[in-house]
Amino acid sequence: MRKYRYIILLIIIATSILSSRTLAQFPEDPEFASSRGFYLGHIILFTEDSDKSRLRLFASVIFDDLTFLKNDGEFRAEYKATFSVVDENGKYIDSKRISRTLTTTDYFRTNSRNDFDRLTTNFDLNPGDYTVIFEFIDRESRESHQQELKVNVPSIGDSDMIISGPILLDSVMIADDGGIDLHPGVSGKMFDGGKNIWVYFEVYSKIFPVQIDIIYTLLDDKGQERISGNFQRQIENPVLRDKFRLDIDQFNFGQYKLVLKAVAGNKSTQKSRTFRIHFPGLPPSITNLEEAIDQLRYIATEREIVRMKEYYQTKRLDMFVKFWTNWAQGDEIEGYKLMEEYYRRIWESNKLFSEGGWKSDRGHVYLIHGPPSEVDRHPYDLYSKAYEIWYYLEENKRFVFVDEGGFGDYRLQSPFWGGN
Repeated sequence: MRKYRYIILLIIIATSILSSRTLAQFPEDPEFASSRGFYLGHIILFTEDSDKSRLRLFASVIFDDLTFLKNDGEFRAEYKATFSVVDENGKYIDSKRISRTLTTTDYFRTNSRNDFDRLTTNFDLNPGDYTVIFEFIDRESRESHQQELKVNVPSIGDSDMIISGPILLDSVMIADDGGIDLHPGVSGKMFDGGKNIWVYFEVYSKIFPVQIDIIYTLLDDKGQERISGNFQRQIENPVLRDKFRLDIDQFNFGQYKLVLKAVAGNKSTQKSRTFRIHFPGLPPSITNLEEAIDQLRYIATEREIVRMKEYYQTKRLDMFVKFWTNWAQGDEIEGYKLMEEYYRRIWESNKLFSEGGWKSDRGHVYLIHGPPSEVDRHPYDLYSKAYEIWYYLEENKRFVFVDEGGFGDYRLQSPFWGGN
């Protein structure tokens, strides 16, 4: 039985190869796609010159998106990246080009989605709305990846006080000369559980010297306050550059929102940033471990699910990862790939099938077999109920789903094996 289930999961990985030609039937949400790929983020840095602000851009290129070749005992990848800025009218403003060479002696890092190369660059811009276009091209495969980012550069001269950020970081260093070394996480919005993070921000004030109160609040995905605090700073110059540590190392993973407010007398300004606490070893599509364990119902026994949920979170996480490693016959990397594909399909099913997502009949088939090669839809036939036929050509299978009640609740009538 276990061997049969393992073969099914291998089919999941194999059929993902077909996704490129089946996405016309089942489009993938770009937000989810970007969460699994490289990251493009920014922060506005204020300068003493109120006419312009400095746009600092951050990008993280995932090792698995590059082609590594073995040479003299090490693995090497090369790529070229371009940051381009256009204004709201599409007029080209400026661009920066960067060439990078990465090396590693560890083969497993070449396929890692947790290892990445950081890039950063600056543009000094007038107030306005801009679009940043980031593209990198792998030298060996010539495959390119592109992402766009909408940015507003505020007019400093129109406000008595402005706050920029907050930006969430793995680490930050502010040198005596005012130089700043900022290191966002791999996605800038996703941080490993069990670690604290740094918050960097800037405040521009027309009035100085002045004492400013900095107030911060961390909210969970239900809007409940989890952390709050405040501290005071004295601004001696127009720009305050500062940082503080956010103690989240004991928090469960999930979605959070940080609200940062600066107050000076009757003047105030605030900004917020959403982010996710994530555990290493899990794909980004998993946002709730207990829910992810429940979603194993198609491939795990009831006893396996109950045992995982009996333990405290850390042990539960270890057992969950071990479950997938065992599926891949002890291969941790292959286990991660199986896990990633499985939960990606759960995420897609929840987006695609309103009658119950992954729990629906269509979701169940989609989860096990992936996107169909072809879909024959009949939503408005005069003398029959709405129905769909899913064809899996390479597997020589088809599935018929009928909307029995007329409200979009498609039920699997019978799988058909072979034939037309």
